[in-house]
Amino acid sequence: MTTFEDLPHGSREYAESVLPSSLCDLHGPVHGVLTLPGHIAWSGRREYDLAVYRQRLEAYARIIQAGRREDMVELLNHALLLGHWFDLWWRLDPVYRSVWELTFPELAAISAPEEIRRIPRLMAS
Repeated sequence: MTTFEDLPHGSREYAESVLPSSLCDLHGPVHGVLTLPGHIAWSGRREYDLAVYRQRLEAYARIIQAGRREDMVELLNHALLLGHWFDLWWRLDPVYRSVWELTFPELAAISAPEEIRRIPRLMAS
């Protein structure tokens, strides 16, 4: 099991300063078009249709990896995040994934099984 000590320096500080205190704080929309602010989508697509599965996953991955706390609270929806965490897991940088799962154990409970989680580590060796 990964701990904050296993992660790069600053991971705990990121969790404390950027992540919401609870997934229930995430009150983003569940439908419609999501427009990402420029500091998240500084290049490429800025608008994502939440009705389109791939667009929803791409938007959530970008928000998780580049958003500020206020972005996460306003743009992410806790029910959608929980419902799609397994598929998002594959799109996220391993450090962000680990920080979110350490901060919110309910996400770790629905992520990839340990034998699959080891694959990226084995490939990096």
